[in-house]
Amino acid sequence: MKTKLFLSLAFISFIFTSCNTASEPYLVDKTGVISYEATVADPTNYKIQVGYIEENSTTLKQVVVESPFKYQLSAKTGTLIYLSVTPVSRVSNYVGSTTVKGTIYIDNSLFKTDSDETFSSLGFTYGVN
Repeated sequence: MKTKLFLSLAFISFIFTSCNTASEPYLVDKTGVISYEATVADPTNYKIQVGYIEENSTTLKQVVVESPFKYQLSAKTGTLIYLSVTPVSRVSNYVGSTTVKGTIYIDNSLFKTDSDETFSSLGFTYGVN
């Protein structure tokens, strides 16, 4: 009886250790087209500071630009995707408020969007479930 119990427990533990767990990401090799879009609700009084990861890079690039901002890249599994948007007042003493919005598309389909009055941020690793 003890032998059967031991063999059953050993078999069950083998099954559980050989299965993929939820904490281990399942990677699928794929390539997709990523599009970043950033806007500000009040482009008359604000520009936007955009932080983003360019194609073939892991370094954050930051620029102050007119709204809307658009950038497109090709990404492979494991590529870091990041977009942040902050309003930048055109006049140093301007006291109004506005809303910034960041949006990420994958293969021309909406993937994520975020908006806020002070800061919008989106990030993930492409192809990791």
